[in-house]
Amino acid sequence: MEKKNNKEKAKQIAKDVGKDLGRGVKGFLKAKVLMFFITFIILVVGIAISGTTWWLVAPVALLIAFVDLLPVLGCGVVLVPWAIVALICDNEYMCIVLAITYLVLLVGRQIIEPKLLGDSIGVRPLVTFLFTVVGTWAIGPAGLIVGPLVAVILTSIIRLIKGSKDPRD
Repeated sequence: MEKKNNKEKAKQIAKDVGKDLGRGVKGFLKAKVLMFFITFIILVVGIAISGTTWWLVAPVALLIAFVDLLPVLGCGVVLVPWAIVALICDNEYMCIVLAITYLVLLVGRQIIEPKLLGDSIGVRPLVTFLFTVVGTWAIGPAGLIVGPLVAVILTSIIRLIKGSKDPRD
C-alpha cells in the first residue's frame, strides 16, 4: 500500500514540475518576444534620430533586433561597427547617437530583462539572473536558455517540498 502511495506522490510531483516547466517555457518565450519589441522600438527611435534615411529605419531596426535575439551576438555586433564607420566618415552626430542607442539598449536590457523574465517564468529576478550567468559560464551560449529553465525546475521542486502554491515563495 505504501509503495503505491509513493508512486502516486512521485507521479504528482512529476506532473506538477512538468506543468511548471511548461508555464516557464511559455513565460520565457513571452518575455523574449516582449524584449524583442522593446529592443525594436528603441532601435527605431535611435536609428531615426541618427539621420538614417526614413525608409531604411524600420527594416534595419528589425534586422538588428533579430540579431539581438541570437545568443552571444547582440545589437552591438551591428551598432558598434556602424558607429565606428560613421566616425571614420566624419559623421560624429550619427556616431554619438548610435553609441547612445547601444548604451540605452545595453543598460536597459540589464535592468528590464531579469525582472521581465523572472516575472514571466515565475522565478525571482535575482535567481533568474544567477542561473543565467551560471548556465552561460558552465555550458556557453546555450546556458542563456538552459539556466532559467533549470531555475524553474528547482523552484518548482522547492515549492512542492514546501507545499506552497505561489511559485515565487
